[in-house]
Amino acid sequence: YGSMLTNPPSLYMRLLQAPWTPGIVRIQPSLYGVVQLNRQRGNVLNVYQSICRMVEAKNPVVTEKMIQEAGVSWDVCEEYVQSSMEQQLSDVWKIIALQADDTLGQAPDVFLANSDERPLFYWSFKEFGWLSQPTSTNTDVIVTTNRIYKYSRANFKPYDCRTSLCFGACYCTLLKRVLNGPKYLQRASSFLMLPSLLSFNSEVEVSPPLWYDPQRLPVKVPCWETGCQWCTALCTCALCSAKFEGIEISKDTCSAMPRRGAPRAELWMMWRHRFNALQPDLMCKIRPFQLKDRAFVEDIWDSLGCGPQQLEDDSQGENTDYKRVDMLRKIMGVVQDTESLMSDRGPTGK
Repeated sequence: YGSMLTNPPSLYMRLLQAPWTPGIVRIQPSLYGVVQLNRQRGNVLNVYQSICRMVEAKNPVVTEKMIQEAGVSWDVCEEYVQSSMEQQLSDVWKIIALQADDTLGQAPDVFLANSDERPLFYWSFKEFGWLSQPTSTNTDVIVTTNRIYKYSRANFKPYDCRTSLCFGACYCTLLKRVLNGPKYLQRASSFLMLPSLLSFNSEVEVSPPLWYDPQRLPVKVPCWETGCQWCTALCTCALCSAKFEGIEISKDTCSAMPRRGAPRAELWMMWRHRFNALQPDLMCKIRPFQLKDRAFVEDIWDSLGCGPQQLEDDSQGENTDYKRVDMLRKIMGVVQDTESLMSDRGPTGK
């Protein structure tokens, strides 16, 4: 097990324009002992990448055959990896699937133990910060033949017309960007070898929408939401951008009929170390999380014309979060079954 956490550079480092990123690295090579390295006068990422290559990964724990037997499509897993990662060297992979608010250069290269270890599954998602938080967190989860790799980074929220007062009174995003720079945002990464995995847990937390949260109101008016989208695009000069895809103008999006807002749902995921009870750096969450099933009362409200808007999973197909987390559960189940079988056989393998 290994983890890395960057520290915001001090005022002296910002004035000096130091090129390195300070931080802390923790290592747990076995059952006994944990080593912590505090590097404040150099790049902590170089130390962490060196540790990633020092682990032992001779035989793969998870193979293509095991994934297929668990009911997971190998072609889909391979498509996720090929569309999101690029092989630089025999044991070095680069993440190329950046989210819209990611900064270039923030995604580090993934260093593996050797050429035999290769990625099998890739997933990138977002934890959108609450109203009182000026940042959101993007997370990448990579499952290789021998380990779980997690990388997360904080990003400032983009401007939204609905929360414009928060940007001026609470967030002060522009001021923080000018004074602190991009390295002020913390980055964290962890890896856990699959033989050290005890369990994988996931839990969905659903809470009702709030009146004081303009992005998650209990009642939404489509014409107001569409007007806020146009106002946001105008203030951010997105209308002049070549990447602007336009805003849908139709009878439904310009309707003045109030519609009931969807509940606030988030998905928690946690990997438990075999020798440690709980580690926050092996936990992550998706917010908002698109629910697969709808409640019976929601269907009734839909029939009356006051239900929530159509779920996003109807148009996104295979790229929805709930389908990817189902694939991840099955892969982690294969790992736990394999480790249980090896434990029952004992050290002699009989």
